[in-house]
Amino acid sequence: GPALDPDLEAVLAAVEAGESSCDAVATATGLSGPTVAAALARLELLGYLTCSSLGTYSRTLLPVPGRNVPLGCGHG
Repeated sequence: GPALDPDLEAVLAAVEAGESSCDAVATATGLSGPTVAAALARLELLGYLTCSSLGTYSRTLLPVPGRNVPLGCGHG
């Protein structure tokens, strides 16, 4: 997927850590509610998150560029 700015990276990390609502992500990241809401919507549009009918977010399998992803080759 496309590279992420620091706010998007922080919001994505919070969702990966188990935060699933806008309020919980805002609390976890220290970002404002509107900033988090915009970041969640952008991450969903980029394909990194999916939003349920209840308004909770979860991570998709789309990899983030620049992150070290283990390839199972025994190195690292």
